[in-house]
Amino acid sequence: MAWKDGGAAPSPFALPPNARPGLGQVVRLADGTLVVSQFGHGESGAVILVPAEGQPRAISGVDPRRRRLGLAPAAPGAVYSAWFTKDGEAQAGGLSVVAVAGGERDVKLAGLERPIGLAVSGDFLYVSDQSAGAILRCPAKSCTKLEPVAKLTSPDLLAPAPGGAVLAGSKAGGVALVCPDGRIQTVISTGGPTRGVAYDPSGRLFFVEKGVLRSVGVQVGCKK
Repeated sequence: MAWKDGGAAPSPFALPPNARPGLGQVVRLADGTLVVSQFGHGESGAVILVPAEGQPRAISGVDPRRRRLGLAPAAPGAVYSAWFTKDGEAQAGGLSVVAVAGGERDVKLAGLERPIGLAVSGDFLYVSDQSAGAILRCPAKSCTKLEPVAKLTSPDLLAPAPGGAVLAGSKAGGVALVCPDGRIQTVISTGGPTRGVAYDPSGRLFFVEKGVLRSVGVQVGCKK
């Protein structure tokens, strides 16, 4: 769905049918194509293309057993996908590069448990690991090892913010600004889990709380 200024009605994009619904992060590629993750519940995890013209389609060659939420732009024609698998109560997470033309290549990383959000800000790719309560990062152009940036309770989806920072929703509630040096600033407190976040540099924060899209006027930035 697309929200526009002036109260215009949302515009729906019908996605391919799925017996186990559940969508994650949305990113826009340079040509205007939208990409959205499909959670899949361990059965039908997918990455779906929504072109400006034509029908949406699932990218081929993507492992459907992976539970997917976070996406972020990678090299031209590709996106980073965050995912995790479950075996009973045990969870194991990972990161891969999904090519728009088809196919998935794993990024060799260790230690991820339940990666949820991804965002490219500045020169870095940021990852939120919800189970570990951590925000991590690696160089966006050559992600080979994640370094911890900050601790945050149950972080959820991420969005880029000015100055190389990221905004993080939280399953525990609220939106936080995570600065490149690891400092955390509370942007807004909420009464329930906060999932997706987005920021308009003109000074508007969008976030999803309890299934409702909300917007507040606020300028965000890492204060010295």
